[in-house]
Amino acid sequence: MKKEMVLLAVLMACTAMIGCGEKKEATKNTGGIMVETIKTDNVASEAQTPTPTPTPTPEPTPTLQELVTVVCTAKSNMPADFMNGVYSNRCNMTFEITNNTDKPVQGIQGLLIIDDLFGSNITKITCDFTGQTINPGETVENDDLGMDVNEFVESDVKIWNERFDDLKFSYLVNSVVYADDDSGEDANKTSGSKDVTVTCTGKKNIAGDVYAGRIYPNIQFFFTIENHTDKVIRGIQGTVTVSDLFGSVIDRFNCDFTGTTIKAGDSAEISDKYLEVPSYEDSKVKILNEDYEDLKFEYEVRDIVYAD
Repeated sequence: MKKEMVLLAVLMACTAMIGCGEKKEATKNTGGIMVETIKTDNVASEAQTPTPTPTPTPEPTPTLQELVTVVCTAKSNMPADFMNGVYSNRCNMTFEITNNTDKPVQGIQGLLIIDDLFGSNITKITCDFTGQTINPGETVENDDLGMDVNEFVESDVKIWNERFDDLKFSYLVNSVVYADDDSGEDANKTSGSKDVTVTCTGKKNIAGDVYAGRIYPNIQFFFTIENHTDKVIRGIQGTVTVSDLFGSVIDRFNCDFTGTTIKAGDSAEISDKYLEVPSYEDSKVKILNEDYEDLKFEYEVRDIVYAD
């Protein structure tokens, strides 16, 4: 009995020595003596983990098809007219183009897909829209595009013969160019070398006139040449590369500058460069038809001749 009293006294003393923050977890009977199990609180372990801030979901990037909407609304047939320079039948198309963005659109590059009434594909045609700036949210009509009909090509003849209502048109957008993409007016029209800078500053279309000795239309180009050297330049030999609004090369041709002396540190305006445009050379016809603002020019200098 004395041993039990001593043990109970020891246990009570231990209980008194344990600080605040302890709590009783369980009680059990050991040989007739009630023993309490003590557990010390771990404040750090019970601290709540802060709730992480949810990461905002980014706005989905619009697809090219969502940036602009292109719908073919009509087709008309224009028969050949040799007297007026139309040498083949031609199908003209009318489109409605909507700019769904918040920036002005300067050009659209894509593919026109034409199917028959049953959904079978007839043809696919490269079809670009340039020459007209489309403001944000604006819908414009374009009726100056079409296709020449080759009577020996079955798909061309089928499109010519079918009614518009029996054809299905869809447009696949490949690229969109905005009016404010360039950092400057002539950002993509200046080129040359460390010795000279050659800039195409404009173009002018001149109609064919057999009485004036021009069988085909001509393009007149205007250039500014800057001499960065300390010598007088008598001539420059080089190549002009013309690309479309989307950066695709249309044509390359030789272009030499002679007959004008450019003093050291001076510049000269050149306007006597012409390019003949035969109707069967599609690349040159495209340069003729495109607006100057929708073309990009580069000049590669091959040789410079200085005055003695």
